[in-house]
Amino acid sequence: MKGDYSMKKFSKIIALAMAAVMTFSISPALIAQAKETTLDAETVYLPSKNGSKIVSFSIYDLTKVDSVKSSKNAVLRPYEYTINIDNNQRYNYEYSKNAFVKDDYTYNSKYTNFTFDGVKAGTSNITVKSGGNTYKKTVTVKNYTNPLKSLIISNVNGGKNISGKFSRNSEAKFKGKNSKSIKAKAQVAGGWEITQINMSNTYSEAPDYESIGSSAYRYFKKGTSKGEATLNYYNYKKPGYVRVSCRNKTTKGTIEIYARINQPNN
Repeated sequence: MKGDYSMKKFSKIIALAMAAVMTFSISPALIAQAKETTLDAETVYLPSKNGSKIVSFSIYDLTKVDSVKSSKNAVLRPYEYTINIDNNQRYNYEYSKNAFVKDDYTYNSKYTNFTFDGVKAGTSNITVKSGGNTYKKTVTVKNYTNPLKSLIISNVNGGKNISGKFSRNSEAKFKGKNSKSIKAKAQVAGGWEITQINMSNTYSEAPDYESIGSSAYRYFKKGTSKGEATLNYYNYKKPGYVRVSCRNKTTKGTIEIYARINQPNN
C-alpha cells in the first residue's frame, strides 16, 4: 500500500510538472494571439440615382496590409488602399488580376486609407487583415437622395434656387457670372442637417495667396438646417465649386453636394 501511495504521489508530481511546462509553453502564444478590432459602423449615400460612390475610411498606426475583403461585392467593391508610411505607397485593385497593384501616387501622412466602390444599396462587412490583426467595419450604403431644399449661389442662375438640379445627382455644373466674391446659402430638407460648406476657386487673385488663399470653409459642429459662406477674391473666369456636406439625422449617413462653377466642358 505504501508503494502504491508513493507511486501515486510521484505521478502527481510529474503531472504538475508537465502542466507547468505546458503553461510556460502556451503563455507566449496566448500573448501573441491575434487581435480583432471592430471599427465604428458607417452609413453613406450613393452620389446619384445610377452611379457609384467611393467610400473611404482610415485605420491609424497600420503600416502593413495582407488583405482587404468585402462580404458583399455587389454592394461594396475594393477599389484601393494607401499605406502612408515612409514610402507612401498606394495600391489599386485590378479586377483582371484579382489583386492590388502598386502605383506611383504618393503623399505624406501616417495612416492607411481604404476606399471602395459603392455599387448599390445594402450592407457589407469589410475585413482588413494585417499580420495577426484583423479589423472589421460594417458599411451601409443608401440610395441617393437630394438633401437640399434650397441652394443659392450669388453669381449663379441670377441668385435663384438651384437645388432642383440635384434631383438625380450630387454634382451639377453651372455658368458663373462676373463677380469678385461669391456667397452661398444652403437649406436642407427635413431630416437632414448641414455640417460644412466649402467653397473653392482654382486660381485666386488674392494679393497674398498663401495667407488668404482661394478657399473658404464654414463648419457647423452641431449641424444646422441653414448655413452660408462667402468666398472672397473670386476669379469667375477660372473653375471653382461650392460643396455642401450633409448628414441624415436618423441614419447618420453622409452625402456631399457639389455645385461646380465654370468647369471645363460646361
